Amino acid sequence: MEDTIFAGLRSFGLQGAGGAKVYGNGGGSGDAGKPEGGGGGESGDAQAHIKRNVYMKKFVCPVCGRETQSPAVKSSGVRLIRKDTDFMPCYKEPNPLYYFVAFCRHCGFASPPANMKNLTQRQKALIREKISSSWKFEKEYPAVYTPEIAIEIHKLALYNAVVSEDRESLRAIISLHIGWLYRIAGDDASEKTFLATALEGFSRAYEKERGSVGGMDKASQQYLIGELMRRTGNLFGALKWFKMAMLDRSARLSVKEMARDQKDLIMGIYEASKRGAAPDGADRDGMTD
Repeated sequence: MEDTIFAGLRSFGLQGAGGAKVYGNGGGSGDAGKPEGGGGGESGDAQAHIKRNVYMKKFVCPVCGRETQSPAVKSSGVRLIRKDTDFMPCYKEPNPLYYFVAFCRHCGFASPPANMKNLTQRQKALIREKISSSWKFEKEYPAVYTPEIAIEIHKLALYNAVVSEDRESLRAIISLHIGWLYRIAGDDASEKTFLATALEGFSRAYEKERGSVGGMDKASQQYLIGELMRRTGNLFGALKWFKMAMLDRSARLSVKEMARDQKDLIMGIYEASKRGAAPDGADRDGMTD
């Protein structure tokens, strides 16, 4: 599975990427289906709107020190439609999820911009040694990404997080985003692979890391772990985490309600299985339409 996780990175000269593990001994301290606005088929006016609202944002790479640029979406162009039950925001195009990661074309560094300022000197040295030393970039990405381009760059960011031994929570967040991108692309099998990878990381982070993770408090983390379990087929485990979120005294009412809704969905699946039929709005994996 690990070879599938980093498939395609060898084209950047990263021959060691295929055997890398997302979580190893090293390391630092709703609805399923294709969301609206997933790409393709836009009218001429829609295409013009997308191009107007995607721009090239300059930054100085913290690893090689060179100025580079990466596309981003203007805040005025962001149009949220809804959120899936695993917190995935669904947007009209242009989709900010495509641009969650910025990368340096000169040295191969890739990361969510918010994490760039947190790199230690040791982490920079590891990236130079394991990525920059063999990096080659011979592609021309358009300013407006497709889901496939976004996935490739996100995988590069995940590999950066692995080789620099960054926090497991960061690896989980990037993995979750890759799962969301595969959802947009309509690749259910790859989506589940990365949701499972995110689940492992969030579970580890819940036990080992203090404070919020990706802006989530403990109850939100409990809920998300439960929802990722549900989406990857572990309904019994999901119930445990949903109940934890529901009983957490510090949990916001909205989180408690989401946990209750997903718990009720699972109980409906169990009841329907006794009758030999699936409940309305649920498929074999317990996901809603």
